[in-house]
Amino acid sequence: MAVVILVVVVVPRPSVAHDRLLADKAAAYQEFFEAYHSPGPGGVVIVRFEDADFTEPNCYKSLGDSAFFTGLYLGAQAMRYEATGDEDALAEVRRIAEFMHQILEVTYTPGYIARYVGPDRMPFNCEALPIEGGSEHEPGENDYVGSFWLDDTSRDQYVGWFWGLTRAFDVLRPEEDAALRERIQDDFREVLAMFFETDWRIRDQNGRTRGTAYFIENFRRLSWLLQASHVTGDTEFRDRFDELWAMEKDSFFADVWAWPNKYVQYYGMNLLHLEFDAMLRLWPEGADAQFVYDTWLAAVRQYVAGTHNAWFDAVYLGGCERFGGCADADAVADDIVKGLTDFWDAPNWRRGITASELPLDPFSVWADEWLAEHPLFESLWDIDPQTLQAHEVADRCWDPFLWHRSPYHTAECDLTERKNRTAPGVDFLLAYWAAVDNGAIGTGDGIADDDDDTADDGPSDGDNDDDDDDDSGYEPGDGAPMDDEKSDDGDDGCGC
Repeated sequence: MAVVILVVVVVPRPSVAHDRLLADKAAAYQEFFEAYHSPGPGGVVIVRFEDADFTEPNCYKSLGDSAFFTGLYLGAQAMRYEATGDEDALAEVRRIAEFMHQILEVTYTPGYIARYVGPDRMPFNCEALPIEGGSEHEPGENDYVGSFWLDDTSRDQYVGWFWGLTRAFDVLRPEEDAALRERIQDDFREVLAMFFETDWRIRDQNGRTRGTAYFIENFRRLSWLLQASHVTGDTEFRDRFDELWAMEKDSFFADVWAWPNKYVQYYGMNLLHLEFDAMLRLWPEGADAQFVYDTWLAAVRQYVAGTHNAWFDAVYLGGCERFGGCADADAVADDIVKGLTDFWDAPNWRRGITASELPLDPFSVWADEWLAEHPLFESLWDIDPQTLQAHEVADRCWDPFLWHRSPYHTAECDLTERKNRTAPGVDFLLAYWAAVDNGAIGTGDGIADDDDDTADDGPSDGDNDDDDDDDSGYEPGDGAPMDDEKSDDGDDGCGC
């Protein structure tokens, strides 16, 4: 009698394979970040090591944008805790929220936050040594004697500060974290009190407000008032929000129109996504909420769709979830998975790479030539030739925060390879946990949950059931670098 032996091979669904691969990558980024990229009181930094073995930091760099990127990391950790219930994530939320209070407190100026605060010694102050007549270095006073803080704060630092603390507030425990939650509420009140007194200008420790760069646009005011109303429950903020919206609604599209950012100051796309992540999530129910979403699609989303930006795509999926779904949600989720799979493995050291040559955007070529003949306009709009199509993640110039760099760059990338320089990985962690939060990927906590897609992995369910092709064999992609020799707070950085 013939004996037939059936061999049953259980193969994990592709989505599960991706979940596991990306969860492992996120864990590696988290481990390296906590070891090196948030030293002292907790601000996010780029690290220069003594050698390529990543053993001894000799300089903490890019402190000028620390408040901004620390806010992004804080929000990512809040989403991590919300998705997993991991107590380590909650501990990070608490630790970083304390730092965000310190950058307000250290200035001893109501409402004015510092770019960074840390011990006034190497390797913390290697970029910010006090020099006569030009340093942003300020010595700490009172409780901060022995520390220093960085002055000349911009609106961009406040964008990260508000966004991260709002996300953090939502996951802190009402009873156990009551004191910290109350402090966040009071800090929001203090900052907005300054803006109300100065007509939305930043006022420094010398009582100065310094020009249009410190003027906060109406759409940003709306976002901050909405977040403050949500966090504090104060009717004053909601009343001011309603009053401003009544004046702003007719010009809202023009205020947030992102087409210019495709060619000039691409980092503005990232700032818009932080503000819209808050607005799409917190906007009060009603017809105007749909109006805001529709405006977002027309004025912002169309200019970043298909650019392989996992963070921007995760914000888009969050809007889809609230406003009735999107026909391309599965394709966007697939692209997020591919982009994060191609993303460099941790640690994210500075890579020297040449991207592929792609056809150029005819408008950018024409504009570059025309502006060269009209230098007066070139000082306002500096447009360089760029590609017609966006590079995929595996074919991009490296950057310490990938998502705010234009994906339309030419093949020429800026930096030589230096393995002893590492970026914090906030870009990967932010995109990963936002994608989990908005359902593009799961947390990788187990195969059994995926059979019926009903189990809860934490305070919110990170499961999903999309059936991607199994691309888990991707090799990490290469990119090519930007200059991190100085803080990215000038025209060539994030504009902070």
